Amino acid sequence: MIQSIGIDFDNTIANYDSVFTFIGKEKNIISDDWSGNKKELRNLIRSRENGDIEWQKIQGKVYGKFMHKAELFHGFSEFLILCRLRNIKIYIVSHKTEYG
Repeated sequence: MIQSIGIDFDNTIANYDSVFTFIGKEKNIISDDWSGNKKELRNLIRSRENGDIEWQKIQGKVYGKFMHKAELFHGFSEFLILCRLRNIKIYIVSHKTEYG
């Protein structure tokens, strides 16, 4: 019997933490020495006036023009190798919308 696994691309395979940080620094939302992850940056931005709108704009950039800067989550390559060795088919699921 062949087993299969479906995996969501965004935030499961592709890690966008560094991309969000890059955009935050580019837009002078955070300082150059700021360190944190996507969730921490989201909370910081959304705590400000009009933060939800600003966060949506940043998401649009990250998941659009800058998605090539995403990194593979640690361990995912090894997971794929193990699946191949065990004859497990992998299906990558993703969606793209016109508006964020």
